[in-house]
Amino acid sequence: MLLDNDTLVTVGLAWENPPGNKFGLLLTKFDSTGTTLIQNFIVDTFGLDWYTYDRYFTKQFIKSSHGGYILSSGAYHRRN
Repeated sequence: MLLDNDTLVTVGLAWENPPGNKFGLLLTKFDSTGTTLIQNFIVDTFGLDWYTYDRYFTKQFIKSSHGGYILSSGAYHRRN
């Protein structure tokens, strides 16, 4: 979780039900009233991996100088 002025940016793990049936990262930005401003579900582009992040590195979830956000993540499970 990251507080950016009057908005809250969160990151967590999410599961997409069929047809995609994918597991990945869900980044969401909320305004001060709790309304979702932006939501992005990040999965492996080939559909082969489950993406995850290390909960111990969430302190490294930071705002970039360009106005975006930086978070380290990687493949958790490879099926091939």
